[in-house]
Amino acid sequence: MIRSVERTYQQYYSMITCYNIRRYISKIYDFNTVAAVKTPEVSVIVPVRNGSEYVHRIVDILAGQTYSDFEVIFVACTESADDSVGAVELNMGRLSDSRIVLQEDAGGLGGAKNLGMDNARGHSLWFLDVDDVPSPTFLSEMMSMKAQGADIVICNFIYTRRPEPVRTGDGDYSAIEMDRLAAMRLRLKGRIPVTSWSMLYDAGMVLNHGIRFPRGIAEDIWFTCVAISCSSKICYLTKPLYAYIQNPGSICNDRDMNDERGASEIRRYDDLEVFFLDDAEMSRVFDRGSALVRLRSSGHMSYVGFMGYAKGRECREMIRRNLSSPLSPEALAYLCFPRLYYAAIRTFFLYYYREGRIYTRPEMRRMNGWTR
Repeated sequence: MIRSVERTYQQYYSMITCYNIRRYISKIYDFNTVAAVKTPEVSVIVPVRNGSEYVHRIVDILAGQTYSDFEVIFVACTESADDSVGAVELNMGRLSDSRIVLQEDAGGLGGAKNLGMDNARGHSLWFLDVDDVPSPTFLSEMMSMKAQGADIVICNFIYTRRPEPVRTGDGDYSAIEMDRLAAMRLRLKGRIPVTSWSMLYDAGMVLNHGIRFPRGIAEDIWFTCVAISCSSKICYLTKPLYAYIQNPGSICNDRDMNDERGASEIRRYDDLEVFFLDDAEMSRVFDRGSALVRLRSSGHMSYVGFMGYAKGRECREMIRRNLSSPLSPEALAYLCFPRLYYAAIRTFFLYYYREGRIYTRPEMRRMNGWTR
């Protein structure tokens, strides 16, 4: 009898203890909610600053994706001149898994993307510009390639002023797989993009290496180059899956931002050159190629800004360090005929950013050794 009472008491005490523990934990977690939450495969991070007029369209585009296992994190700037926050709050309910994070500091696009990453739960990261138009199959096709073990998947894109989905047809497209050195060579030659909106990054790789966007603009240069250097496998889809809309008011198309854009791009490559000093293998690939990119980036500046950089000690030291052995013909022309170089590069930009241009020609598929 006594043993039976003791056993009943122990069972009762155990039930009370478990109940108290569960009650305590429930103050922190809602068990019903936690059970229902599933980690999404992709976190789509959408910075919104002065972009209220595009929010409805981008929500429609995301709702129309043929791939469904993703969350959307809108990072809305409270300092927007328009009602970006209100536009997001009005439209985000049309997505099955979305939330808003307020950006209250002056961290620029880089700060907004970092804030989105800090709130992301997905296994992959996609940084989507609010005013662009990705294909309805963007996530399906990108995730299909990521399933092959890629740390970064990159897609081709089209320059346009028309906010319409990309029409690719049945072109002869391919997927190019490469290691980090091959990817960096192609990046510096302009054969694969640097823009984060054209990429799907493995969240684990980014987190494990502590990769962050720098504050300000030209933030994608640093983030993507560091991510490439930390990756073992990068895949590039030559099929255009994204329409990059060249809006007059965007950072890359605002003439009042030309000097800041050019200087920021140069500064990012300067910082990366220092960053890769401890990676001799990557440094040998990066230094000379990035020096030529820096010369071309200075062409984004106004004429006064360009001449100031071209004649400055910083530029000449960079050329001496990276382009003098052997001497680059382009660097020689830059130093001896800066006015002519500026006129040539500005003319080239008119061709490069022309309406309807596809970033990479499909025949890139024939690259020996890297084609699937």
